[in-house]
Amino acid sequence: MVAPAPLRQRRPRRFRERKDVLHDLDDGELIKRYRLDRAGIIFVTDLVRGPLTNPTGRNQVLTPEMKIIVLLRYLATGKMQLCSMDDLGPSQQTVSQVITETLMALSSNAILTQFITFPITPHETQRKIVDFQQIAGFPGVIGAIDGTHVRISAPSEFEGEGMVSDGCHLLGDSGYPSKKWLLTPYLRPQPGPQSNYNRAHKITRSVVERGIGQLKRRFHVLHGEIRVQPPSKVCQIIKVCAMLHNICKDRNIYIPAAEDDEEEVDDPLHLQPPQPPAAQ
Repeated sequence: MVAPAPLRQRRPRRFRERKDVLHDLDDGELIKRYRLDRAGIIFVTDLVRGPLTNPTGRNQVLTPEMKIIVLLRYLATGKMQLCSMDDLGPSQQTVSQVITETLMALSSNAILTQFITFPITPHETQRKIVDFQQIAGFPGVIGAIDGTHVRISAPSEFEGEGMVSDGCHLLGDSGYPSKKWLLTPYLRPQPGPQSNYNRAHKITRSVVERGIGQLKRRFHVLHGEIRVQPPSKVCQIIKVCAMLHNICKDRNIYIPAAEDDEEEVDDPLHLQPPQPPAAQ
């Protein structure tokens, strides 16, 4: 009679100790690594705490705060491996899953539309017209448009966008076609009104160039190639970066200088990031 083979004992799972960054790091270090201070991280977490809360009571499940922190580290650096190397605890596979889950939660229309808006109502439109006219006296402008390259894996689809209220305009550079709703500069302006128009146009439209430069300085994921599929996920990353950038501006969170552990990329706009506020 053959004796049954002994049962193999299951090895206990080993978990890496997770760093409590919200309490171990001060606001300056949090901003350097994750682009938000402690209050900002908690604010963003509260926006999606429900969808990010795991219903199970198992140990070692990532909290909503840690899921936001993992995503912020990826967006700040563009390097998933740093999320598991910085004593945050999760494996590379878990990091990838957490990033996907958290992007999905933050990129919902209900969240995005709280922080990324376009003037639609008469009140909003008039307020934007006044704000833009104060820059260089250019009337009837509610926005400025520009482009920037974000390298991605080759997509097989694309998305359209946009609408502008009647009587209002966007400003674009000479690379855009001139439309009733999109004003571009004169290519060969004559002295006088046309030159004055171009001057006011350039000064007013510079806000979008600065905005794009600041966005890409804050979130380095937009510098390198975003190697994710499908293209809709790349759109989620860009939208969430824009939303988080607006939250940082609303909360007066400065853009940290480039770190040694992140790839430095030349900025064609040569913009200097705002400096942290002086201690009181």
